[in-house]
Amino acid sequence: MGWIAKDIAGSWEREEPGPAGNRKALGKKKLFSFAAVPKAVPRAMKYQSTPDDWKPWASIGFSMEEPQYFQYEVRAARDGQSAEILARGDLNGDGKTSLFRLEVAVDPKDHRTLMIAPALEETDPEE
Repeated sequence: MGWIAKDIAGSWEREEPGPAGNRKALGKKKLFSFAAVPKAVPRAMKYQSTPDDWKPWASIGFSMEEPQYFQYEVRAARDGQSAEILARGDLNGDGKTSLFRLEVAVDPKDHRTLMIAPALEETDPEE
């Protein structure tokens, strides 16, 4: 999840050309959501994702090649000024999922950088 946060921050901090080569106005940039990979939470087994699974995530440069026990998703707030990175898993296959959550938010002072929460929130981490 830390890698996802760093990739989101790196993508945010890159200057992107707008129309006619002008730089995008900082106030107009927004964080975006990324669909869950895989679509269903893996139950007591690893999921082997494919490059196609990660294509929607290409704008931040994130993908996984190794098999994964968790489902990963990014949910942006409607205003695009914050997002939560979610990881869900069911390591013991009992149908109850664990949830790990990490928040990123636009720095309200300058809009040039993202702030990454100092701690990961955990719900039922042993599931």
